[in-house]
Amino acid sequence: MKANGKIDLAVFAALVVAIALISVTLFLSSRVIEPKLDPCVIVMYNAGLGADCEKFLADPAYTYVDAVIRAYDYFSGNSDTIPGVNLSVRMHNIDDSLLFERNSSVEKYSQRHIFNPMRSLESKIKEIVVNSTSLANKSRQTREAIAKEIYWAIMDFSRARVNIKVAGNIIELDFSKVDPKLVAAVIVVESALNPYALREERSMVPSFSDVIYSRGLMQIYELTLWSLNTWLRESGINIQPTELWSIRNNVFLGMLYLAYATHIVEGR
Repeated sequence: MKANGKIDLAVFAALVVAIALISVTLFLSSRVIEPKLDPCVIVMYNAGLGADCEKFLADPAYTYVDAVIRAYDYFSGNSDTIPGVNLSVRMHNIDDSLLFERNSSVEKYSQRHIFNPMRSLESKIKEIVVNSTSLANKSRQTREAIAKEIYWAIMDFSRARVNIKVAGNIIELDFSKVDPKLVAAVIVVESALNPYALREERSMVPSFSDVIYSRGLMQIYELTLWSLNTWLRESGINIQPTELWSIRNNVFLGMLYLAYATHIVEGR
């Protein structure tokens, strides 16, 4: 009995140690390593992948990067000023259910974290969405659901690796190189965290006279969507314009664009 008791105790102790080691390993693997914030990536998201970064940053009238950095500072805890709450946003009248639709070809890149590594980001996103004046006509339950969907879309895709094909070349994009706080900051500036946001503009291409639209959280333009679908064709992803209202689809494509901009900047 005593001998068996000692063996059982040793086995129990070994199991406890093993469980602890596994837990620590899973926790560390679930954490997002925060990459360095590069203003050129922000410029490219706003002005296009071929934008002259230095020229934009040298222009005192160009305020987009400053706005994103202010929002980023809030999500990083370096500022107490809540961004985007009182911004006026043009909203499209769509059924709320469209916000929560999921595309199976996109969802295959989703990796839910076992642990929640960024509770502060989650609470700050919720604070902005729940108190947003542009979403005041939505119930608190809907606003809380929107905030949750935004946060988990960012986190679920934050470890994705996606192959795109551009000009005949296969490029693997690593979403972990895109800081989740930067994604949230870009969303604030683009749409004030309002997934109903709609903007219409005339195309910058002289031969294209039709009105073009950008939709949703990260304001994906229809023309940009065409490019994204072309890049993703071999990955089996083909998002329709109406699917841009989906929070997860919109965030995925926006993160893809940021990841590609990061890839370009790193290659310079």
